[in-house]
Amino acid sequence: MNIAMAKQHDNQRRINGLELALTEVRANCSDSKLTAAHQERIKAQQDKVAERELEEERQEGDDREKIAKRERKLEDARQELKKLQAEPY
Repeated sequence: MNIAMAKQHDNQRRINGLELALTEVRANCSDSKLTAAHQERIKAQQDKVAERELEEERQEGDDREKIAKRERKLEDARQELKKLQAEPY
């Protein structure tokens, strides 16, 4: 339901709630904030990938099962990074 419909149906509680929500969005949600938050998520994922790559380099001598598990985690982290980078923000 949008504000116009709430007004049409004379639903004052709904009007107040929607107007409050709209005010909050306008005050706290901007493209620059969304972009910054998205860049933070990308940086965190890049750090995770780098950490997993370092673990992979250090794993020499470990058993194959542990190596396979680390490689899966690294690939998952890389896929998540690609997904984040593909999102607009």
